[in-house]
Amino acid sequence: MKKYILLFLVILWMGIIFYFSNMVSYKSDEKSDQVIDSTVIKIAKFFKSDITLEEQDIIYRYSIYPVRKYAHVFEYFVLFVLLFLYLDCYKISFKNKLIYALIISILYACSDEVHQLFVEGRDGRVIDVIIDSCGSFIGLVLCYFIKRKKCKNTCLCS
Repeated sequence: MKKYILLFLVILWMGIIFYFSNMVSYKSDEKSDQVIDSTVIKIAKFFKSDITLEEQDIIYRYSIYPVRKYAHVFEYFVLFVLLFLYLDCYKISFKNKLIYALIISILYACSDEVHQLFVEGRDGRVIDVIIDSCGSFIGLVLCYFIKRKKCKNTCLCS
């Protein structure tokens, strides 16, 4: 039963990634602006309550790129972990679970960038595949150390 729930979560997460990638550029920019306004600017105001509009603009300009790219890392980190947990339900070697989850997540990142070539105002970028892959690799490292340390030779889905 757990493997079906995990499969559902993998497909759901892929759908969420697809949904964000399918947003036209101005909608995607609005989402990023909301994140920056609701987090980065509020944090800055916490430390300096009398922050000027000019300072807010500078903070925005310097945080837009990292916020967008960290979102890529997060999306593919989660995708990798979900794929690994799903694959952990099968009698596949630990090494192969890591490799298969990494390959699937990188292939999905590639397909996502190809998909963006067909979305208004968006484009597919190799650098985004690399950034997505970094998120997947972080997931691989985390799963490797957790599995090796706490769950030697046991299935997380048992």
